[in-house]
Amino acid sequence: MNAKIFDNLAKIISIVFSPYLINMFAPIILILFVNGQNMSSIFYIELWYLFDVALPGLYIVRIQGRKFISDLHIQNKDNRLLPMLMIVLCSALLVIIYQYIDAPKLIIISAFVFFVNTIVILSITIFWKISIHIAAYSGIISILGLVISGQAFWLMLLIPLIIWARVRRKRHTVWQGIWGGFVPFVITYLILLVVSP
Repeated sequence: MNAKIFDNLAKIISIVFSPYLINMFAPIILILFVNGQNMSSIFYIELWYLFDVALPGLYIVRIQGRKFISDLHIQNKDNRLLPMLMIVLCSALLVIIYQYIDAPKLIIISAFVFFVNTIVILSITIFWKISIHIAAYSGIISILGLVISGQAFWLMLLIPLIIWARVRRKRHTVWQGIWGGFVPFVITYLILLVVSP
């Protein structure tokens, strides 16, 4: 009975901290803080959703339907190359478009950080199954903490809980979770150190 409760709890945590959900809500917080509540912010959020949520999501659904990948969560490491390449392409286009329309610098930098983190995680996941759940969470919290407020780093305390859930569900090892949290933080910090206004 207790095992089933823990299994269900791990499943709920994995769903709540899914990269899909994180990438749907975090840009709203980031863009509204950087640019304020106005029509241009809505436009920047719509662009982020189009290029970093909708297009990659539709592509993943399409290739899963054609059996190029085994499931929508891309649990099999060997299935991750095509989806991640699509995410890299869409992220690059978002950075270029933000730059072209002269979006606020911090929004462009945040999109660029997402782009670079995706490339690095893709490079690692070709050889080793690093946790994308934790990498997505760590990357977003790192941006929020370094751009908006250091108070956001308190949310990093949830990473052990997410690692537990991913290990409990037999999706990752502890080390795959730890590295999933560490790598995006370091990349985000270094990029913001170099290019922040």
